Amino acid sequence: MATKLESYVQMAGVTAADVTKSIENWTGFLATAAHLYRYSFPDQLLIHAQRPQAEACASFEIWNKRMRRYVRRGSRGIALVNMQNGRPGLRYVFDVKDTGKRKDARELYLWKYKEEYQECISSALEKFYGAACNDGIAVQLCHIAASLAKDFWKNYQQDIIVETEGSRLEDLDRRSLRVQFCRMAAFSITYILLLRCGFDPNRYFSPDVFQGISDFNTTRITKIIGHAVSRASGDALHQIAIAIFAFEREKKDEKTGENYKKTHERTVSDGELRETQTANYFSNLYPIDCAVPSVDA
Repeated sequence: MATKLESYVQMAGVTAADVTKSIENWTGFLATAAHLYRYSFPDQLLIHAQRPQAEACASFEIWNKRMRRYVRRGSRGIALVNMQNGRPGLRYVFDVKDTGKRKDARELYLWKYKEEYQECISSALEKFYGAACNDGIAVQLCHIAASLAKDFWKNYQQDIIVETEGSRLEDLDRRSLRVQFCRMAAFSITYILLLRCGFDPNRYFSPDVFQGISDFNTTRITKIIGHAVSRASGDALHQIAIAIFAFEREKKDEKTGENYKKTHERTVSDGELRETQTANYFSNLYPIDCAVPSVDA
């Protein structure tokens, strides 16, 4: 009889094989990954297998101590496999829907794209990735995704070639493999970025672009494409989240600054005020997937 750990390891393998069997399975996984972008590909697989509708996951300790929320009695944790002292073990996370607020709970801000964010997001992405926003933020995201896919191939092409052994990609020449891998990675990254930002990916390309996903039909090559997509999309979405949080924080600081100046006799410079109000900005970013504490918390 398999142990609990062995059962979840097996679940991860089965899920990895299943997500590349069809376009529907792959886009379903990408939808999960769009919400759980701060997690690694193996973790995303297990969350997708156990709770595909999860929105924001964290450990019991983070919910309880940092966010001051309780985990509802009877809630079933989502098991993830990780290394503990050099050996595989299980850890559990809970979705935000499994939690409730205490009186002193921090409000979670599950960010959503708004038109007012376009300038700050596009500016942050251009600064970080070098991709200008000349034709709208959706097109900018597409260009970033394509660039990230090419970079991954450039950095790991030999590993990718080796990992195609036994898959339907194995007999492709280097150029054909590069085209198919980069195409699949780019569209997958784009799908996640657009979906998480509230755009309908189907308005920009047909699901048929994922027709070749079934060629990634071994665990080894699935791990490679999954890692490429997960890491690239996660990094980009994290930059977007930081830009949005900074935008909201600045709005709050401006309002607070106005109130402060009205209610205090002592005059302070804008520099002093900003330094006081935003000193703990980055420390307020908590490691909960796609969520940060509300700026009003």
